[in-house]
Amino acid sequence: MVEALEKDEVNCQRFAALCIANLATTVTSQIQVVKAGAILPLVAIIGKSENPLEARRYAALALANLSATIANHPALLAAEGLDALFSLSNSPDAMCQYYVSSALANLSCSIPNHDVIVEAGGLQPIITLAYSNDPDIHQQAAASLRGLSVTGNIKMKIVQE
Repeated sequence: MVEALEKDEVNCQRFAALCIANLATTVTSQIQVVKAGAILPLVAIIGKSENPLEARRYAALALANLSATIANHPALLAAEGLDALFSLSNSPDAMCQYYVSSALANLSCSIPNHDVIVEAGGLQPIITLAYSNDPDIHQQAAASLRGLSVTGNIKMKIVQE
């Protein structure tokens, strides 16, 4: 599946990303997905705005599922996953916004990620998602802000944004 993510064929990327998203619903499968090297190509799909929206959406879903396990956070952050998620956060597609906000909420539950998220410029995208009229997107973004707010120096930054 990882090889299919890296092909120039749109349908290969789209269905490979969806397959990996489905596989990444259990911790055992997530370990295999991460070991297979899926994070970098998923991040690459999301980060290229010229990629079809559906492929980017499924890649974001896969990262959201992978980010549910704290052990996967370092690999996601090392692959510049935050930049990719931030770039997709302003998509007009509600499902993309939901998957991005879910991934950010998952990443925000781990204190070691807090400064990394804020220093990467994550507050503004998260706050923007929190203003969404979609209650699911709003809830995930609020969960992200709640997670980040447990770190003292970030509380004031949240208020100031």
